[in-house]
Amino acid sequence: MEYETVGLLHEQFIRQAELTPSAVAIVSPEENLQVTFGELNSWTDILAANLQMYGVHEETTVGIYLDKGVNYAAAYIAILKAGGGYLPVDTSYPSHMLEAVISDALPVVIITCSTLAPNLSCYPNEQIISLVDGWQAKLKQENQQKNIDLKVTLDSLAYTVYSSGTTGKPKGIMCPQRGAVFSYHHRHVTYPYSEGEREACNIFFVWELMRPLLKGVPMYIVSNQLIYDPPFLCEFLRTHGITRMLFTPSLLETIINTTPADILKRSFNTFRQIWFCGEVVTTSLLTRCITLLPWIRFINLYSISECHDVACEDLSQYYKDYKDSLMSRKFCPVGRIMKGVEVIILDKDGKNQPVGMSGEIYISGPALARGYINRPEIQKQRFVTSENKRSYRTGDWGYMLSDGSLEICGRLDTMVKIRGYSIEVQAVEACLLSLPMVKTCVVLVCGEEGEDKYMVAYIVSERETTRKEVRAELKKRLPFFMIPSHFIFIQSIPVVAATGKLDKAALPHVNSQMDVVGVEGRPSTVTEVALAEVWIEVLQLKEVDIQESFFDLGGHSLMATELLQQVLKKFKINLAVRDLFLYPTVASLAKFIDSCLANNRGDNEDKKNGEDVLGNKLDLTAEVQRHDQGVTNMDMQLRAFWRTFHHGHHFNRGRVLLTGATGFLGAFLLRELLLHTKLVVYCLIRELPHRSALDRICDTLRQYGILAVDRSVETEEQKLIEEALQHRTTALKGNISLMRLGLSEDDYTYLCTDIDFIIHAAASVNLAYPYSALHGANVMGTANVIHFASCGKVKAVHYISTNGVFPHGMKECKENVDIAMFADQLTDGYSQSKWVAEQLVSRARDRGLPVTIYRLGNLSGDSKKAYWNPQDFTLLVLQACAKTGIAPNVDWNMEFTPVDFVSSVVVKLTQNPNCSLGRTLHMINDKPIKAKKVFQWMNSHGYHLQFVQFDEWKARVHAELSSANGSPGLSASTFSGVFDTYISHADFLSSLSTFNNSSLQNILSELGMLYPYTDDKLLHTYLTELSSRGVIGQRKNMNGCQPLLDKVAIVTGASSGIGQATAKALVHAGAKVALAARRIDLIQEAVMAIKEDGGHAIGIKADVTDRTQMKALVSQVEAVLGPVDILVNNA
Repeated sequence: MEYETVGLLHEQFIRQAELTPSAVAIVSPEENLQVTFGELNSWTDILAANLQMYGVHEETTVGIYLDKGVNYAAAYIAILKAGGGYLPVDTSYPSHMLEAVISDALPVVIITCSTLAPNLSCYPNEQIISLVDGWQAKLKQENQQKNIDLKVTLDSLAYTVYSSGTTGKPKGIMCPQRGAVFSYHHRHVTYPYSEGEREACNIFFVWELMRPLLKGVPMYIVSNQLIYDPPFLCEFLRTHGITRMLFTPSLLETIINTTPADILKRSFNTFRQIWFCGEVVTTSLLTRCITLLPWIRFINLYSISECHDVACEDLSQYYKDYKDSLMSRKFCPVGRIMKGVEVIILDKDGKNQPVGMSGEIYISGPALARGYINRPEIQKQRFVTSENKRSYRTGDWGYMLSDGSLEICGRLDTMVKIRGYSIEVQAVEACLLSLPMVKTCVVLVCGEEGEDKYMVAYIVSERETTRKEVRAELKKRLPFFMIPSHFIFIQSIPVVAATGKLDKAALPHVNSQMDVVGVEGRPSTVTEVALAEVWIEVLQLKEVDIQESFFDLGGHSLMATELLQQVLKKFKINLAVRDLFLYPTVASLAKFIDSCLANNRGDNEDKKNGEDVLGNKLDLTAEVQRHDQGVTNMDMQLRAFWRTFHHGHHFNRGRVLLTGATGFLGAFLLRELLLHTKLVVYCLIRELPHRSALDRICDTLRQYGILAVDRSVETEEQKLIEEALQHRTTALKGNISLMRLGLSEDDYTYLCTDIDFIIHAAASVNLAYPYSALHGANVMGTANVIHFASCGKVKAVHYISTNGVFPHGMKECKENVDIAMFADQLTDGYSQSKWVAEQLVSRARDRGLPVTIYRLGNLSGDSKKAYWNPQDFTLLVLQACAKTGIAPNVDWNMEFTPVDFVSSVVVKLTQNPNCSLGRTLHMINDKPIKAKKVFQWMNSHGYHLQFVQFDEWKARVHAELSSANGSPGLSASTFSGVFDTYISHADFLSSLSTFNNSSLQNILSELGMLYPYTDDKLLHTYLTELSSRGVIGQRKNMNGCQPLLDKVAIVTGASSGIGQATAKALVHAGAKVALAARRIDLIQEAVMAIKEDGGHAIGIKADVTDRTQMKALVSQVEAVLGPVDILVNNA
């Protein structure tokens, strides 16, 4: 390659010095020195000869322990002339690090000065060369011989440089001449110097000082005292007419942040190029640079100690050519890869990534370092060989762009776990940088491993702002666990003198940060003061703004429990989490507590409609207006959407986005999509600690029997679903309540054009919570889905609503009625949030978005296996009745609409959109069964129920569940959670609204389907299946008492005869029984008979003569039924 012909570093310098001996080589204003190329060449010859007398030759190391100055540059060149490799030893190193570097590298000699020499007490004095005034003459006199001509090559050692050691023992990186020669040559050719250039050097001094000297350009030394003092640095640049300089992005940003624009422009007036290196360059910084200093050419360099220069990009030209594309990203590209260098992007599994896909960056090529001194284990990890190619594993995360450029996203080691959530810290920084009020920022993680870790954001603001404003903007963009707990505003980002990078130690400690709380934020009443003390203790703050939300200040569910317990102790008032959602600030909660105490209420009685207690009336119509994004410019996309109906739409074989797949209905929708369509299904899943998005989907499908818990006994249908899940389902980690659905910009952009339609089934369902607690998922989530449906190409939306958008007690509610009239008649938070959401969908439909709205009533278990939502009110009632033997005597129309019917209809209509788009359908049973009939049916089928009045029933059930003392099944807390907060009186059940579903009935007729009204067959399925799985109590008609209730038994040889009879007897005695034998067909017949009689049994094929099969039998029984209590061997 061409670089191999230009000579070694010192050879290139000698050649240049002989060409321009009288030209100025170095200017050091701090030392008041100016040196010509001829002088520098002569001085370095003298020092090189002296070094050889000390034993310096090829493959030896010489330390440079000097401040940046003329002598530093002379020592650098002389060491190379002597055949050795230089070792920069930074004068800012603390003594322990100084000793560690010297003892590790073992230099032959160290070059220093008289003021620094005393620091080298750990090193033999006779191996120290101290460059005092007049050293040139002194050493020339000492020299006994001229330089020996050594056989130094491109692969000889040029230098050893040490990492900072901030993460432990510093690493010595050994680099050959080849890497520096290759990199300098590329930069000289690609970005050549022009007439009259002057380059200033300080940052990465050892890398930069030779670059101008090799081309006869004067190098101006910027001292360490000057580089981090923006006013003096600016004056230096102006006075000396500097044309080029390398900055870290954070250093230049500090200068821009602290220097008035007119002074900045005067100081950089002579500049032609500014090089960035050492950190990622944000697009926001580049925009400011180009706006303020448009005449300067900004160049981004990707360079790493272990492999020198890798890529560079003329950002000024890139900004000009691709401004729109660039501004859509957070970071600037580092440019095209240098010719001869190879970059490989690998994912976490070591697979090559295509263009546009991110992964870890591996680098190979001529500039690679040899490796680390005395660190074989780390060298093995970082310098890897594959297919006879050696490469360096950078630890940087990035991807290739389609134009051949490389973009760096950040460091792999910025991934942390906080409360079980994996968080990319640089993603948080990038989000902060995208906010208009943030000029620059840095995010740190505080707290030790195993403790309650948290993030702190240090912000340099663009304008006057508050923590509250910053948090509010972040909440729209990031999930709650990625929002920093603390925000600290600072004047500038501090940087380390030795490297120009972030100085974490100089940032104010979060515990010493006194939050600046304005007068309006300070507590004034007695209750506010006392409550603020609780807030401060629980949240571990110095001060608290009484107007800021508990949850915005870093509070979470565990902290909320602790806070409410302390409130109970201090004020003798029992608050619920609902109250904290309603009154999340010190100011609002203090007023509520005062109101309760004034009315002598010490519990949460009558607080259901608490939003009115302090006069804070919720205006639902205003909420619709606030969240309506009003997307209207989609005429062309709409025409394209409807044209697909003429040319064959993709709804049968295309791609669907399903939200809410980990919910009850969502799981059955996913089942239906996988079984009865050929669609590719994208499921948007909210992240939970320690579970992947796909794991959460599988957990839900197993919970509802859609997938088998034990794959050895899975059905054919379950096998088909398992296979389709693996091949046609993509689990996306996101959050509907966030901008871009919580997805990365790349994923969101891709899905905007790839998805054909949306089934929006996600919702937060809690009948006790207020609107404010459900607003994020239900309202913001729906607004975001509508926006997504309108972006890229138009996507049809199948929206799952609820009958709760109608007020309680209405009759014959019709599908086409305008629900806007009910805005002020809804009382619970769930109905309010879903009403606002449906209004947003209706408005989008009015603007042309293709939409179907499905209003659901009460979903019951599926019609085949009775897998039911465990939180369903109707199921809770059936469980309570079966467990206690009493039923409420109420006039209640009990609605059962099987979940598999609803999912089947919704999916069929997505495949036949002409039937449903533009309509609102009531998927609500218009002929509900009377609760008394259900209880009577239970009574005649083995559940002896006694009718009592509702209040008595409620009290007795609560008492019996409380006395059960944590036994399996329905708990007192679950029962009370619904009946104490939502359905507290019998007349609520007797005055439920009724619904007309004529539009749905017409569509069912077109589809050849019938509504599954509740009959004996469905009730038999429900009670039999629920009983067999132990969801509701065992029937009471099995020969009276059940002494073996809930015991687990295994019976072998149970296919016939005495074995089968024993199994049935155990079931009659209340046991859950596993029947085992070699004939699985005979066992299954016996199991079916037991289940039809209300018993709980499973069948397993096993041979008692096979020890392995018997072990597997016991393991499977324990997994399905629980620990084994009884074993009966009849084989």
